[in-house]
Amino acid sequence: MFFDIIMDVMMPVMNGYDATRKIRSMNRPDAKTIPIIAMTANAFVEDIQESKEAGMTT
Repeated sequence: MFFDIIMDVMMPVMNGYDATRKIRSMNRPDAKTIPIIAMTANAFVEDIQESKEAGMTT
């Protein structure tokens, strides 16, 4: 079964960027390809760039 991940960027303990990096670094075949979609109210160019750099799906 295959699901997309909707990632909250502003989580309290670990932000969504760090969580995405952690998922992408896992030793699982699907960790590099599962779609991770950012959920945030921030829409600045810097936020979009940080999402891409963290490994979120563009």
